[in-house]
Amino acid sequence: MEKIKTQSRVILDSLKQEFNNYNKNTEAMRYVENLSIEKKNTLFELMRTSKSYKVRKRAHAILLSSKKYKIDQLASIFDVDRDTIADWLGRWEKDGVLGLQDATRPGRPTSKDVTVEDFD
Repeated sequence: MEKIKTQSRVILDSLKQEFNNYNKNTEAMRYVENLSIEKKNTLFELMRTSKSYKVRKRAHAILLSSKKYKIDQLASIFDVDRDTIADWLGRWEKDGVLGLQDATRPGRPTSKDVTVEDFD
């Protein structure tokens, strides 16, 4: 009876591992699909002209995802964790352009936003 329990545990552990690997692989293959010309143009303009570096970076990631770049590739390009890329894609799918902005955070606001002009 003990031998059967041990074998069952080994099989169960193997199935859990396969399931986890499947989830990682399907997440890595996630793309932004069906961007209209208008959305592509909006993202391209944000990528070029947004005052926020983060918004420019996120817009660029969405455009690259629509060109079938994998999450792992995007994480490497933008030097962020793959979960961060997945969050960006999810926020885009849920909120569109508004999802590219930073979420409001609790606490005292910064005294001044630093911009590129501050360094000129």
